[in-house]
Amino acid sequence: MSDSLSVSVQARISAPVEKAWQVLTDFGSYHTWHPVLTLEPRPGTLAVGTLLRGSPPAGRPASSR
Repeated sequence: MSDSLSVSVQARISAPVEKAWQVLTDFGSYHTWHPVLTLEPRPGTLAVGTLLRGSPPAGRPASSR
């Protein structure tokens, strides 16, 4: 069994693409709208398909589901 987890998600967002990209790439603010995921900052330019590393917030164990 691998220690890594891969997640893929799709959603329709009713906002201009520029605004959606701005919110989705502001990793330091994820906790304000996504309470169970913390993403590590990634240096360089982000693009669709970029792999990101994340973890549950401190004190909250990862789900086994």
